[in-house]
Amino acid sequence: MWRLLRRSALWQATWLPAVVGAGTLPIVLFFWQSLKIHEQTHIHQQVDFARVSISREIRSQTDNRIQALVRLSRRWETQDGLSQENWTIDAESLLHDYPGYQAIEWVDPNLYVRWIVPMAGNEAAQEFNLATDPERKATLELAHTTRTMTVSSMVDLVQGGKGVLVYSPLFLASDQSFDGFILGVFRVQHLVDTILSDQMTDDYAIAIQQNGTEIYRHLPTDTPQSATTSLRNRWSQHAEIDIHGTIWELEIWPTSALLAHEQSPLPTVILVSGLLLSGLATWVVWLTQKSQQRYQQLVTESTERQRAEQDLERFFSLSVDLLCVTGTDGYFKHINPAFERTLGHPTEVFLSQPFINFVHPDDQASTLTEMESLTNGQATLSFENRYRCRDGSYRWLHWAAFPATKTGLLYAVARDTTDRKITEENLKQFSANLKHLHRINTTHYETFDALFADCLETGRQILGLETGIISQVTGQTYTIRSVQSDLDSLVANQSFTLSNTYCAAVVKGQQTVTYKHVGGHAVMKGHPVYQNLHLESYLGTPIWVNGEIYGTLNFSSTQIHEHEFSRHEQEIIELMAQSIGRFLATDLAQQQQRAIEEALRESEARFRMMANSAPVLLWMTGTDTRCTFLNQTWLTFTGRQLEQELGNGWTEGIHPEDRDHFLDTYIKAFDARSTFELEYRLHREDGQYRWLLSRGVPRFRSDDSFAGYIGTCIDISDRHEVEKLKDEFISVVNHELRTPLTSILGSLDLLASGVLSTQPEKGQRMLQIAANNADRLVRLINDMLDIERIESGKMTLNKQVCDGAKLMQTATDEIHTLATQSGIQLVVTPLPVRIWADPDRIIQVFTNLLSNAIKFSGEGTTVELTANLEDAPEAAPCAALPVSTQRVQFQVRDQGRGIPPDQLTTIFGRFQQVDASDARRRGGTGLGLAVCRSIVQHHGGRIWVESVLEQGSTFFVSLPVLPPPTPVLDDDSHHPLVLVCDDDPSIRMVVEAMLEQHSFRVIAVESGQAALTQAIEQQPDVILLNLLMPEMTGWETLAALKARSQTQNIPVIILSGLSPEEGGSLHSDISDWIVKPPDEDGLFQALQQALASSRKEIQVLIIEDDLDLAQVLTAIFERHGITSHHAATGQTGIHLIQQVTPDLLVLDLALPESNGFAVVDWLRQHNQLCRVPLVIYTAQDLDDTERQRLRLGQTLFLTKGRVSPDDFEKQVMQLIHRVTDPIG
Repeated sequence: MWRLLRRSALWQATWLPAVVGAGTLPIVLFFWQSLKIHEQTHIHQQVDFARVSISREIRSQTDNRIQALVRLSRRWETQDGLSQENWTIDAESLLHDYPGYQAIEWVDPNLYVRWIVPMAGNEAAQEFNLATDPERKATLELAHTTRTMTVSSMVDLVQGGKGVLVYSPLFLASDQSFDGFILGVFRVQHLVDTILSDQMTDDYAIAIQQNGTEIYRHLPTDTPQSATTSLRNRWSQHAEIDIHGTIWELEIWPTSALLAHEQSPLPTVILVSGLLLSGLATWVVWLTQKSQQRYQQLVTESTERQRAEQDLERFFSLSVDLLCVTGTDGYFKHINPAFERTLGHPTEVFLSQPFINFVHPDDQASTLTEMESLTNGQATLSFENRYRCRDGSYRWLHWAAFPATKTGLLYAVARDTTDRKITEENLKQFSANLKHLHRINTTHYETFDALFADCLETGRQILGLETGIISQVTGQTYTIRSVQSDLDSLVANQSFTLSNTYCAAVVKGQQTVTYKHVGGHAVMKGHPVYQNLHLESYLGTPIWVNGEIYGTLNFSSTQIHEHEFSRHEQEIIELMAQSIGRFLATDLAQQQQRAIEEALRESEARFRMMANSAPVLLWMTGTDTRCTFLNQTWLTFTGRQLEQELGNGWTEGIHPEDRDHFLDTYIKAFDARSTFELEYRLHREDGQYRWLLSRGVPRFRSDDSFAGYIGTCIDISDRHEVEKLKDEFISVVNHELRTPLTSILGSLDLLASGVLSTQPEKGQRMLQIAANNADRLVRLINDMLDIERIESGKMTLNKQVCDGAKLMQTATDEIHTLATQSGIQLVVTPLPVRIWADPDRIIQVFTNLLSNAIKFSGEGTTVELTANLEDAPEAAPCAALPVSTQRVQFQVRDQGRGIPPDQLTTIFGRFQQVDASDARRRGGTGLGLAVCRSIVQHHGGRIWVESVLEQGSTFFVSLPVLPPPTPVLDDDSHHPLVLVCDDDPSIRMVVEAMLEQHSFRVIAVESGQAALTQAIEQQPDVILLNLLMPEMTGWETLAALKARSQTQNIPVIILSGLSPEEGGSLHSDISDWIVKPPDEDGLFQALQQALASSRKEIQVLIIEDDLDLAQVLTAIFERHGITSHHAATGQTGIHLIQQVTPDLLVLDLALPESNGFAVVDWLRQHNQLCRVPLVIYTAQDLDDTERQRLRLGQTLFLTKGRVSPDDFEKQVMQLIHRVTDPIG
């Protein structure tokens, strides 16, 4: 039994510690493995984030550089090419703004490299023919065909090495002609190095491949090849980068430095600590078991335990991680020195108060939750919270802990991850900033306000400044285009002097300007912005548009900035300004392009409108002689569609006899690029061939290249006909003039020679022949002159309202003698009808037709002149007159030999007669009917003839009819004004009606007082006054009238029921006495005598600049006892008329200073002179519009030279009589 007990104790002493150690070891390994897995997952996440960021950055920045190259191409296209100097400036600016290019080149249309920027290092590419390389040539042809920017794969560069080429084809905006390429050359190694930041390249190894070939590599220089291969195999990640259809394969893996930074010693510490704790536990168990057996070794074992504790304490002290033992009561039981080194508090402070007091308030709840889990026996593998430092700041700690439930202690290790947190936050912020900038660059904004608002809001968020402004600088004026601010005093469209803004330094230096603390600069304390807005911090940069400063993008705050603005913050605002500038430049280019396109469309529309409205035929061809445009006049002329005429279709209408000659002339001129002019016949839509005069002129573009022809065609068929008629006319006139002249000269020669001196009868016969032919010659010349004047519009027709019956009677009276001599009975049936015509010319037509009828009628026959009305809805001849729907048809009918049917139309031509012998036998000129036709046509009428051979002919003249006159109220301003004063209304009514029937103007009143008032105001010509009236009798009224100067000269006629004997003897102030009821004849005789006794002396004003004519007119008026006044200019006349107030004005129109029209315009504005009787006496021919403008009251128009002095005197005196003696 004793042996068994002893053996059991020995087993416990030997194996129980091993069991305890073996039990704790898996726990330690579990914690260690979990931490290692978490660490690797974190590193993989960082590599993946870097892969995404780097691939986006390379794609975005490469695309920005390519788009900049495309914008350079668009500027070339919109400006129809650039000079080498301007192109070099733009290329150098692009290289400066977008680093990474090896070179930018211009390749001409023949694929030769002509211009290179920079030349240094790229000399080998000068004048290089890209077509010699099949791969380059294929890519160029693809870009040219598709008209799009194209990126090549890796090629061998002429400069040496390999690179990528970007081709942007050029098509000029004016004519879309191909003008070569803008070529960008990238060395991928250099391009990617300029894109990636140093931080990225320090932390990661990067390789890029294209189609299995490595085109870029970046490896850390301090890492062995074997280590690099190991890291690449374990950690590398891949991504594809699409560069406009070219795929780059990105591979990225962390460097050993990054891994060293990111790999935490915590797992190792946990492992070591766990092993130590496991060993310690084993040792404690073993000591416990051995304590009974080895009591004598207690002191030794105690010493060893103390030494072990010292070793553990030493381990705690050496660890860079924060190691601690805490109790479930919330207090630290033991901490290592890393706590003091990391957080700054002394150890005593940590041990003297609950550790929750050091935890950030926002993290305390989660920390207590995690503590509760630990207390319940659940280990903490990964937990983060913030601990307060001695200086009040907080640092992030990453915890791993496990509980010792038996002891009530918690064992924990923490690592300071603050720097990693800051790095991650910076990386997130950097990524967010990149996303913002990418969004701004790729978003389509409807308006600039939306763009500006987005930029300002984004900038305020990124920079933490409350005020953001986008300004426009014009000269020395600073205008706020958009603003976002908490300051109410800043609003859009405000303008300031540039020097009074912080941005003046930006514009002057043309670079970014920053102020961390404006007030810290003594010179800035007096600045207007600082004084008014108290802006303490400022960050501003210029906005460049097409190489010029458009304005500024700036952000500011009333708070002092925590630190100097970093380069990263400056780059952010500069990139935003570049984006705004690109949008503005693009919009400006689009506006210019739209303006150019709109101008082109307007020009084309204007050309088409002008061409289609042109009265001539217009055509246009291309460089291949084929027609590309024909105006609407051409299509209307030919009656064909545009599609039928384009190309060579128009030549189908050329007359077969003219086609070969025209085409031969056209082709020769086309080949010589010379102007041509020729005549040919073209088929018209009505089936006729018309003669055209065609003139073509070559067209050239702005670069002097041939563009085709433009030409006109004018219908000259009438000119051909006129020339033909002119030749015939000259021939006929030559004959018609020579024939009577020959007779005259022959007969006069016989008389002059004395041969017929013994034969007086034959001599008399010769004189008669000479007289008859002279008369024939005069008629011929007069008829020719009449036709020429009428058809050329030089003959003035003095149209007026005429009575057709009077015209018919006058014509028959004039021709009656000829009819009697010829034994012809002349019958006229007048028709009273109103027509608008020149009476002399219509009578000339009638007499001409009647004389022809008499000449060609036999003795004893009858010639009739009749007329009848017919319905014919045609316009009246004068637009100013009423329109009638009737026409009058005059007929001249004879019983002569008649006219052959084939000559019924031709006889109205010049020198046309039914029989050529008629001129010799009957003395005709052959022009009479032509004159009649011209006169009738100029009256809006028509003349024709109907005839039956051997029975006679009837000539018809149809003229428009004026409707019956509409009663028009006569202008009675010149009629005498009579004031009737009677208290009996029936008497007033009867007398008023009686006077108005005789054109008197009447004012009727019922009392003497009213009569007195009206007499003063209206100044009547005569007063009819009753005697017996209430209130104020007639005698009292008469006395009051004669007592006032305004009324004392007005004649007064007593109209009373009393006789003169009953009323008293005639007073000297009374003109006459009429007894009621008044006798009409007696009343008007009394009125006429009263008006005659009061009539003033007649005065006439003559406004005429010809002094001789003025004296003649003055003599005419003096012969009639009329006083005349003369003014030689319009202005003098206006002054004189206000002094004289004439009864009649004689006015010439062509006057110095102010012409007659101006004088009439002035009179029309005058209250009293606007109706003065007027005689317009001028040499000018006036149309209806001018006559209407000159018409005032009664107006008479007389033409100098056409009106004889006797006619002038007769018509003017009649007008004066009507004006001054309206009763008579």
